[in-house]
Amino acid sequence: YALNLMDDYKFKREFVKALAEPDTTRLVNLLKEAQHHLLSWDAFQAYQAIDPGNARLRALWQDSVETGNWQLLWMPPSLPYYQSNGPFSDVQPEGCTKTLVFSAWKLVPKTIAVLLSYEAERRMLEEKGRDFAYAELTDKRKPLLTFTRSKGRLTGMPVFCLIYPCLTLAQAIDPLTIARDLNETAPSCQTVFEIAKAKIRELLGEAETQVSTKESTRTDERWYWAAIALLDRHFHRQDVDCWVSMEDEPLAWGKMLDKASMDGAGKEEEGEARRFTEHVMEFRDFFQNLGQEPQDTSNLPAVQLRFEGMLQNVEREPLGKQPEDLLDVLTYIALSSPAVASLRALLRITQPESREQWPAFLAASARVGLAFRTLFNQPDVIILVQRFYPRGPYWEKVLHYCFDGNLQAVMDEYIHVLHESLGLVEHDPSETAHKLSETVGRALSLRAPTLRFDEIVSQGKGHLTMEKRGVRCRYALRFGDERSADYEGRTRDVDVRIAFNSPFRPFVLATTSIGQEGLDFHQYCHRVVHWNLPSNPVDLEQREGRVHRYKGHVIRRNLALNYGLAALKMDKASTDPWRWLFDQAVEDRPQGVNDLVPFWIYEGDEKGPQVFRIERKVPVLPLSREIGRMERLRRSLVAYRSVIGQPRQQELLEFLSAHLSEDEIEELVESVAIDLSPPKG
Repeated sequence: YALNLMDDYKFKREFVKALAEPDTTRLVNLLKEAQHHLLSWDAFQAYQAIDPGNARLRALWQDSVETGNWQLLWMPPSLPYYQSNGPFSDVQPEGCTKTLVFSAWKLVPKTIAVLLSYEAERRMLEEKGRDFAYAELTDKRKPLLTFTRSKGRLTGMPVFCLIYPCLTLAQAIDPLTIARDLNETAPSCQTVFEIAKAKIRELLGEAETQVSTKESTRTDERWYWAAIALLDRHFHRQDVDCWVSMEDEPLAWGKMLDKASMDGAGKEEEGEARRFTEHVMEFRDFFQNLGQEPQDTSNLPAVQLRFEGMLQNVEREPLGKQPEDLLDVLTYIALSSPAVASLRALLRITQPESREQWPAFLAASARVGLAFRTLFNQPDVIILVQRFYPRGPYWEKVLHYCFDGNLQAVMDEYIHVLHESLGLVEHDPSETAHKLSETVGRALSLRAPTLRFDEIVSQGKGHLTMEKRGVRCRYALRFGDERSADYEGRTRDVDVRIAFNSPFRPFVLATTSIGQEGLDFHQYCHRVVHWNLPSNPVDLEQREGRVHRYKGHVIRRNLALNYGLAALKMDKASTDPWRWLFDQAVEDRPQGVNDLVPFWIYEGDEKGPQVFRIERKVPVLPLSREIGRMERLRRSLVAYRSVIGQPRQQELLEFLSAHLSEDEIEELVESVAIDLSPPKG
């Protein structure tokens, strides 16, 4: 599909010139014979399967979408707290790390991003009776996690089950503690669920005594969100009230959607931001007054006074009959609500030093909850979630997806990684919480770029034209070709790097340019694909060095594999499990081993299970020149590592290779190497 996807190649420019000729009959005939090498927009519109069309791309296909990870919105955790379920239980091991692709050809990153992203979306949207074309997706599938008003009622309140950071549930229930106490390698999700449910039954029984209810045979669905407000009102009233009462940015809950909408929002976004504020006020009113009129409204802001006036027209009734599945829903909220999981993850790595700092932690977790709302409002994600969870309201399906995906373990691992990579270890707890939530939000809210290809269209009578067609790219992205800034003035490359260094999509990143820029892509990736081999070992080492870094994905997976849940012996339930695992690996390493182990190198116990490794993929054709080149590069790597820091490294390498054998080079390296590790004893 090179003719469709290439941009600034001389061949393409000559082709465009040929299209402008008066007679293109010969060109038309040639293209008719090459239809299988051209992309058809009709195939995209009908969501038809498109052949990779290239042996290298087919190999990449096998390690990505063919593994089943198109079903996932985030990489599985290295240390799951219970057995994964649903879509997360059907992914091949090869699909559990991200892939970084290097190519010398500018055409390749765009091709990978377009074709892999389309194929992932096509599989996500496979369903019977699909009634829309590719270009109609965003028009036919509107967001479902919205803040709406109907007949005087606020109908988006159940969304708070996803976006409200319930402090009671975050502190009283912990899937890590439950799983560790079970003393099993990987307990079943149902076992963890039932233990948490029993604890929540006790908590709710104590908290619900403070609210009046009415006798009714009709189920009152307000209980789903009212219950989490009741729990925090009973167990953490002062800490939470301090936050929900805030009116000023940046911590004001009701204004977060205004900020999330960013500049240039349309009327629809502005309207939803206003309705979100109304929903927050409804939640706050229930939390503070249990749904009864405030005694004094003289000091309320004007916007709240208007809202209180609206509420006077709505009959405020006591809560009615509890839904039969209330305890189940609360258990899902406790174990997998994005906001609750984020709050629990933050509290593992840092704690408020005073009551005044609690609003910063709650606000940070709420921001992450809203970012997850953005993710689950994407049209392809909506169809995916509904496909696996056909029954119940959408917000409840999202909770099930998050639970099956071990979201708490995912967030614990991600927050641990960010805490150090952002340099926040010595920072104030409030500032730490804010910066962590900001980065997580940027990773989750990455706007999918639309990459365009040229469809070659016959106009009849021997005439051809080219039509620009756009393809949404989320699963795979290219890096290094975006020169324009986005709506906040940040370059798109910065946001792409943040997203790739997170557990969330994209899962494949293709580039021609980052090998020499010193950027790290190791946090969730330990597979490097060399589409083309570099010409020298310096570039090869630079490429693979992008994923061979401090506390990389491969290191964490090996730690989890070697120790597992059963080995965790933390003193407190809130202790960061990843800090404990690394501390334990330091304690267990053999005497005399330097500090590269376990932070840069870790392969576990030699007698233990088979470990994960940095994967080097070189898709070479049989009998090609690259087979011999790969061998030469491997041999040169040893010598290259001995000349790091020397001027004119390439010339020195060539001199050594020309005058010494491979064994002699290894002897030379050993004789001139300087050991800078601390003296033993």
